[in-house]
Amino acid sequence: MAGPSIVVKKIKKGEHGHHGGAWKVAYADFVTAMMAFFLLLWLLSTSSEETLHGISDYFAPTTGVQGELGIGFKGGKAMGKEGTKEIAMAKPSITNGAAHTGPIVQAPEDQSQENEETEKQQLNLIENNISEALKKDRELKELMDSIIIDQTPEGLRIQITDKKNRPMFRYGGVTLYPHAKIMLAKITDIVRFVPNYLSINGHTTITNALRKGYTDWELSADRANVVRQFMQESGLDEEQVARVVGKADFEPLKPEEPNAPENDRISIILLRHSVLPYHRRAAPDGVFSKEGDNDEKPMEEPKVLIPEKK
Repeated sequence: MAGPSIVVKKIKKGEHGHHGGAWKVAYADFVTAMMAFFLLLWLLSTSSEETLHGISDYFAPTTGVQGELGIGFKGGKAMGKEGTKEIAMAKPSITNGAAHTGPIVQAPEDQSQENEETEKQQLNLIENNISEALKKDRELKELMDSIIIDQTPEGLRIQITDKKNRPMFRYGGVTLYPHAKIMLAKITDIVRFVPNYLSINGHTTITNALRKGYTDWELSADRANVVRQFMQESGLDEEQVARVVGKADFEPLKPEEPNAPENDRISIILLRHSVLPYHRRAAPDGVFSKEGDNDEKPMEEPKVLIPEKK
């Protein structure tokens, strides 16, 4: 008699799909970020206060302040003959071109007034020096009636105006006459040594432009730009020019006479530091680095240099 049949049942198990590893990538990123964060905390805790000020100034540059020892650029200190010296920060104000980087701290009122008074005295000195230098120049003797120097809320303004039968530019164009080049060259020889940015503004009379589609806006802007180019060719550092503006027939010198030749003019403004965007309030580097000067040399007090007549 045959024995009982033994049936062996084998079950084949299917292969499971591969489990995703995206969580490992996310976890690795998290661990890396935490490591970098704690490394940053460690570096900050071991850094000196001066180093921390330097890092802070890298992201929010300090204002260059002009004083007895020159212009300060490094963390609120002025470099001069006597070494580094702490200087007072200017009163914060709302300016274009700089993002707010921290709480606004109100400066003492007397400090703000002192800074404004110092800047006013400096502009008065510059105005006197420029006026004297231009009056002593023999080549400008017959042209001084075209030059007007005054102070505005923006700064010290030098205006070169047209006169009857003596315009600066060819009518409706941007070509400078020889006498205009003489005046601009003399002015450039002085202002290029002044530690202030420049604004060059062009003004025209009504319907001065001749070509169709070419308005007084384009003409005044092109004339201002031609003046900028000529001044740079005459020795002005390109970094010293903060802006070039065309104002067409707006802001006439003689509002009661819209067609007066004096309304055609060029305004060269030595800008106050307070009207500049925060990141450009330090004096232009080109004024102090002519001929490749070493940046680490102590900076002398900026002076207006008056060219001598030979």
